[in-house]
Amino acid sequence: AYAEAALAPVSGLLALPPEVSFVEAAALLVQGLTAYHVVHTVGRVEAGQTVLVHAAAGGVGLLAVQLAKAAGARVIGTVSGEAKAKLARDVGADEIIRYDHEDVAARVQALTQGRGVERVLDSVGASTWKASMEALAPFGHLVSYGNASGPPPHLEVDSLYAKSLTVSAYWLRTPTPPDVERRAREALLQEVLAKRLRMVVGLALPLSQAEEAHRRLEGRDTVGKVVLLGAE
Repeated sequence: AYAEAALAPVSGLLALPPEVSFVEAAALLVQGLTAYHVVHTVGRVEAGQTVLVHAAAGGVGLLAVQLAKAAGARVIGTVSGEAKAKLARDVGADEIIRYDHEDVAARVQALTQGRGVERVLDSVGASTWKASMEALAPFGHLVSYGNASGPPPHLEVDSLYAKSLTVSAYWLRTPTPPDVERRAREALLQEVLAKRLRMVVGLALPLSQAEEAHRRLEGRDTVGKVVLLGAE
C-alpha cells in the first residue's frame, strides 16, 4: 500500500541539506542504508579485497558498487544488457559479467586468476546462489540481502567447510541501535555531498502510475531507483 503522508518518530527523521532533493533522499535512505550495511556493517569490506556485486545496475547494486570502491575494493558486477553494463562501469565497477550469456562463476575465476572473491553481495537468491558459492575464495563471505529470483536452496553447513566460508544475511527491518543507524545515515549524506556517491533515479512516476512502475520492475526494465511521487 502507498500513502502520501505518514506518521514517523522524530528519531527516524533526517534534515536534508539543500543540495539533496526529496527524490534523491527517497532513493538514498532505503537502498542507501541497505547498501551501507551490506558493505560495511555485515560485509566489512576492506581495501584490497575483491567484491562480486550481483544486480550491479539495480538500486542497491549501484550504491554497493560505489561504497565498496570507496572502501578500496576491486568490484566485479553482474548485469544483463549493455546499457546496464555501461551504467555499472560509470559508477566504478572494475569488471562486468553479463550473466545473460556468461558463466558467472567461471568468469570470476578467470578474472581473479583462480583465487575467487573475498565477498559476494547477493540480492538475487535462487538463480545466483550456486555461482555465488563457487565464486568465493577460501575464507570468503557471502552476504544475502534479497531473493529477487526466489529463496536460495537450503544451506547445508557441511558445504561451508571445504573453503571455510561465511554466509550472512541483512534485512533493513532488523532492529538496529539508533546510534548505528544515525551514523549510517550521516555517512551516506556525507558521501553524497562529497560527490563520492552518485544517486541514480532511473524512473520517477506519479503515485497514480504505481501499476506501471511495478510492471517495469517485474520486467527488469529499470535501472537505479524507481520513485513514486506524491502530490506537491
